[in-house]
Amino acid sequence: MAAVRCKTEIPAVEGLEANQMSVGRHMILNCEGEFTKAFDFSKAFIKMDENSKNTVRVFKAEARTPDSFDVNLTLYAAGQYQFPDLLLSDGTNEISLGRQQFQVKTVLEKTEDGKPPPPFGPVLPLTLAWPPIYAILFFAVLASGLVFLILSLRRRSRLKRLIDRLKTHDSSIDADVQFYRTMRLLEKSGYPVSEMEEAFRLYALRIFQLPLFDLNNRQSLNFLKKRRPQFKKHRASLQKFLGDFEVLSKKNDLTADDKLQLAKRLYRFVDKMTVEISQQVRR
Repeated sequence: MAAVRCKTEIPAVEGLEANQMSVGRHMILNCEGEFTKAFDFSKAFIKMDENSKNTVRVFKAEARTPDSFDVNLTLYAAGQYQFPDLLLSDGTNEISLGRQQFQVKTVLEKTEDGKPPPPFGPVLPLTLAWPPIYAILFFAVLASGLVFLILSLRRRSRLKRLIDRLKTHDSSIDADVQFYRTMRLLEKSGYPVSEMEEAFRLYALRIFQLPLFDLNNRQSLNFLKKRRPQFKKHRASLQKFLGDFEVLSKKNDLTADDKLQLAKRLYRFVDKMTVEISQQVRR
């Protein structure tokens, strides 16, 4: 089994402390040394026991040179991790990443005593001597609070469902590679607009982690603005494409050149995103 030497790099993220690993934050293992060239990095995962296999997820692994490669991964639970020998596997071959140690912090803040605050105090502190207006105001505030809590829980539940549905589109094939393959097939049939839109939505869904198949255009852009602020500069481009598809889908007189120009614009956008993502991973 091949063994290599790895250095840990934590990419900078706005709003997070530099070089501090927290739950869900990406880190890059830059590894060098001899490893089997038969290793399939597109299928790479961290080999762990059954109880811990969902703790670590490999998002991307790729060879940089014949003697070096990068592994982009994250951990989903806080705590001190000590791996005497972290193993990268493709299901057939294995690479020993050596002894690795990570300190992962939670992004949730605790109270001074380390315990979560109680959700409510006494429910009925009123006495019969209180004027009726105070009782009415109290129950109005209490009712408003309960309504707000219920709405918050419903929004949180819906958000969780949307995020869980994103996982159904996971693939061992990179998002850009999947897009290019689909577009080459669509070229043979004259670039149907509806199928180009589906290919673009799938690509944007995977890159921005945006539930484009479950939300309308306005909701999708609001989701990107609130939940993925790091993609602020890309929001205008996404809005332009979604608007164009909405208009073009209603036209019956599109020429082959119109569809070809749209395909070229999509290719340029994906090419640009691929370069930007590659630069971010290597920082």
